[in-house]
Amino acid sequence: MLSKFMALPLLLVLFACENHASHSSSAPSAQSENTMASTIKQQVQLTGTIEYKNFEGGFYALEAKDGQSYLLMDLSSRYQRHGLVVEVTGQLQPDTITFQQYGTPFKVEAVTILDDSNARKSQADQL
Repeated sequence: MLSKFMALPLLLVLFACENHASHSSSAPSAQSENTMASTIKQQVQLTGTIEYKNFEGGFYALEAKDGQSYLLMDLSSRYQRHGLVVEVTGQLQPDTITFQQYGTPFKVEAVTILDDSNARKSQADQL
């Protein structure tokens, strides 16, 4: 048999759980809608030149025609060529923190080569 002192905390816990469940609804709140919208990234196309940067361990960047710089993430080794002019499709990752701290991180999903006449392997491959 439960004593009066043990029954009271048990009732408070049960009431709190029931009260919380009754206030939640199946409709998303404004805060959860904002969170969902921010996690859905838009696909973007950028045009520019791939450049190998020989600092912070070495990496490939896109110097876009509009003057912006992008850190290329998940760039296939096939396209890791300094001077390669491309159109890349992917997603901007502005909230991603990188070791390189260069430009806006950009997750590459597709690459179209526009001009490879000045493309060469990176300086790292020539050392």
